[in-house]
Amino acid sequence: MAEDDKKKKGVDLFKVFGVVVIILAIATPIILSVFMHAEIFSKALGDANGWLGYWGGYLGAIIGAITVFIATSLQLKSQKNLHKETLDAQIASIEESARLNDQQQREFTISNLRINKIDSLVQELLHLNLLNSERFNILRECNYYYHLVKVADEKIKKEIMLLKAEKIVEGKVIKSTQSFKIPKEKLNNSNIKRKRRRIDIKKALEKRNENINLKYKYLEQETAKRNEISVSSAKLKSEAMFVNGLDNELNAFRGYQREVIDLFYKLNVKNNISKKKYDSLLNLHADKFMRENNKAIWKCKQRLDKELLSFQKGNVTI
Repeated sequence: MAEDDKKKKGVDLFKVFGVVVIILAIATPIILSVFMHAEIFSKALGDANGWLGYWGGYLGAIIGAITVFIATSLQLKSQKNLHKETLDAQIASIEESARLNDQQQREFTISNLRINKIDSLVQELLHLNLLNSERFNILRECNYYYHLVKVADEKIKKEIMLLKAEKIVEGKVIKSTQSFKIPKEKLNNSNIKRKRRRIDIKKALEKRNENINLKYKYLEQETAKRNEISVSSAKLKSEAMFVNGLDNELNAFRGYQREVIDLFYKLNVKNNISKKKYDSLLNLHADKFMRENNKAIWKCKQRLDKELLSFQKGNVTI
């Protein structure tokens, strides 16, 4: 705006100067013709023609000098404006080139960041696949020892019931010895049998406790593995936020993983499912998880190929 005001002011001054020159060019001969008749020129040497030639040469030299000055000023001003326009064009070109180069550099940097993030996502998915596979194996061990404990409980319960029944029978037999002559050898065999049953029950209880300890050991491992999966899943989500489009797709995978974790956690708490059914569910979700994990990795690979292609062509989109 200030530059336009300066140009307008310069044009106005040039117009005023031109008008003044034209007025002087017209008025000067008239003034001279009048002034030549003044009394002072009657005493000067030379005639009127000589003085007219003198004044003509004098004023002509002045007008020529002024004309040269104006022409030179205009030429210098024109050259200055031309130089300024050329310089401005060069500066604008340099600034535009710098802007485009800066924008391209930013786009390459962002694309490189996305490539690194996608690679991290693939590595994290592979890590999650390993963690979940280990958790499925731990759950199988938990279910195995839970089944052993359940079998042992049933066996111990049965043995205790038999032991109680034998005690009742023995009591009746002892009472009957006064009326009926029962060999003491038979009573001794009954006592030995009951002692053996007590020993079997004791061993079964020891084995049961051992299996319970193993079961809780694997449950602790399962809890630790579940926490590792939660940390890795959170990292997967944070990494996916930097890659447009992958966040929503990987959220579906993370949702299924959360569903599987909650399912078997509840089954372990309730303990109201058969070993066969539990193993069947484990195998079903282990296979499905593998497919979902591979699908998520494939989506990351597709996006990585797209980013690499854009990076190589230089046609990077933000």
